[in-house]
Amino acid sequence: NDWADHRSLLDYGFSQYETFVLAEEKSIQIEVPVVGGVISQTVLTNRDSIKATLRDDEGIVCVIEA
Repeated sequence: NDWADHRSLLDYGFSQYETFVLAEEKSIQIEVPVVGGVISQTVLTNRDSIKATLRDDEGIVCVIEA
């Protein structure tokens, strides 16, 4: 059955990956300067969680620089 083959291949492919949460929503807050504005600085934050989907054999390093 051709559809069963497709399903098996997709199931295998998806089983090789995992989703990692790098940062929960609103967990990063960075103060940045405002040039030419009414205020001198403001705070940026991540509205949503930040995720990465990787193969099981891939490593991950997350660096946030401001």
